[in-house]
Amino acid sequence: MRRIKYPKERRKQKSLKSSSTLQLFGLILVAASGIIVSSVYFHWGDTLATASLFEHELGFTPPNSETSKSRPDNTTKILPTSQVSNEREEQITESATSKNTPMVQVDKLHPKGEVSSAVMVATTETPKQSSKQPTLEECLALNSDSWIKGPRIGNSQEGHITVDSGIDMILNKANLSGPKESGSIHSLLKETICHKSSRFLNVTIDGSDGKNSKYFWALRLIYLSFHAHQHKEAIAEAERRRDLGCGDILSKNNFGPFDFECPKAKFLVVPMGEMGLGAAMRLGAVNALFAGMATNRTILLINNAPVGERSIRKPWVHASCNRKDIQCFFMPPTPCTITVAELEGAYALGRSEYRRMFKFGEIPEEHAEDRVIIANFAIRPKATPPGFSSAIMKYADAIIQNIIDTTSEDDPRIEIIKQSKDLILEEKPFDREKRYYYFGVESQTHHAAVFYAMRPNPLNAEKMDAILHEIIPGSFNPELSFGLPIRASDKCLVESECLSFPQYMRLMGQIWNVHEASHGLSNASTSIVLTTESKTVLEDKKRFETNQTLRDQVPFDYNFVMNEHDVMQETGLPNDFMKNTAAEITADQIMLSAVSSLKAQLMAKFTVGNCCSNFHLLLFDFLQDGCGAAQ
Repeated sequence: MRRIKYPKERRKQKSLKSSSTLQLFGLILVAASGIIVSSVYFHWGDTLATASLFEHELGFTPPNSETSKSRPDNTTKILPTSQVSNEREEQITESATSKNTPMVQVDKLHPKGEVSSAVMVATTETPKQSSKQPTLEECLALNSDSWIKGPRIGNSQEGHITVDSGIDMILNKANLSGPKESGSIHSLLKETICHKSSRFLNVTIDGSDGKNSKYFWALRLIYLSFHAHQHKEAIAEAERRRDLGCGDILSKNNFGPFDFECPKAKFLVVPMGEMGLGAAMRLGAVNALFAGMATNRTILLINNAPVGERSIRKPWVHASCNRKDIQCFFMPPTPCTITVAELEGAYALGRSEYRRMFKFGEIPEEHAEDRVIIANFAIRPKATPPGFSSAIMKYADAIIQNIIDTTSEDDPRIEIIKQSKDLILEEKPFDREKRYYYFGVESQTHHAAVFYAMRPNPLNAEKMDAILHEIIPGSFNPELSFGLPIRASDKCLVESECLSFPQYMRLMGQIWNVHEASHGLSNASTSIVLTTESKTVLEDKKRFETNQTLRDQVPFDYNFVMNEHDVMQETGLPNDFMKNTAAEITADQIMLSAVSSLKAQLMAKFTVGNCCSNFHLLLFDFLQDGCGAAQ
């Protein structure tokens, strides 16, 4: 696709030329939520031509689905953007250091604990805690002196992770118990932004639909394998803290509830790059997780560090809380933490060395035993490193065996889960002449890594649920819905040309005509979930709705569902917005807006996106593998 450069002052969407002008306008990818679907549309002038339409429905419908009847139960009050909380500043004094504080200086390091999730075989039963109050020495018997004294680079404490919930996630055995029970697979899967009625979260299916059940169990096993890899090194410490009841004494001595040393672990420290959110996740965090799995190293995503290579000392552009890293919004990738001294002395891989890591799965021999290594690799698609596949299969074997050991042999899901292992890492044929190809389009491992990296912390998950509860009407039916996430503003200046709003609506009409009969869209009002970062798009929408001639070109009745909390920052990079506006909007608020809109788009059956936008490809990663509400 040719790159088109416009003057900086031209920030409105460029209108299409007449249909007589043969102009390749761009690629628009159309996906059906939770269906393996891809349609490529090319635009010549003002004329839309379908180059190809390929659809493969999995036909997987969870029983007793009540998506169309229910609304999210969360009634959390939505805070005005000015009230979104930032992490408190903490002053570091000599006395604080003597009390093992994990901070070293305000604004330059990470507060103490907070969490993500876990999965791996831990103990079989939960022993009773001792009635005797443990000493600090007893609780930290597995930890080194250097880690205890610190200072440490701790996990965030602002995401509402408690001592008990953190330990539960680390010691989760991934069994098939009920979704509300501790230790269940569902409690790990629901940390993702997937819709509550999505096929990915529905682990109750008995497998009667054959290969489709196996497909989603294979996906879950890959996701759980990432979970296991990132948490397994903390199991011994978590068991000790649980058995002795160490929560209170550790908290009093400034040890975070989700901070563990993981003394036997080796780490790969990776900074989040200065790219848009979609690229940072799809090509940054995902590549890091792949490299960690292949080299058997736990991944730490660190920015704004007080020491170390320049790349890890830079704040992340998408964060504005005091720590200015991925944990301002998302879950920590692991409960394991390192000391400042370990980071300061860490070797940073050179370009040729991290390329060899992805090509051969190798760490330089002289640094193979280093506890901490830094890798600031380029944000671009990378080959799956050797060692990745075998590592995933080992974790999957352990998880399957644990499910077998903790589940009745009469459960029909057991056989399906065992057979699903054969689908892990299965190469799917891909016809690039019929379907538009982009990195990760058919990769379950890529999608599972995206699901893992994009887990919001509990506080932001609650805020997102509250926003969706407000904007999605109770009568909303995902099966009669379109998703229209419009990425405009700076995306239209260099990277791609953009459709006008009437053209998007005509495209909706054409898709409706194609699927009217097969998906029962006739004689029904269709919802269009519209989200955007651009004020210009909303102005175009208003003009469209007042023009009856344009409205008549849409062959169905519709109503718009919109995220009233969209910030409209007019850019994919929060720093650009904050430099050019006096509005009191933070990067964390922009992140809440963006990810809430992404989750709202998971409500739609059919979604139209811009293939030049990694944020839209991020959305398709979720829709492609069953995270949407539509069945």
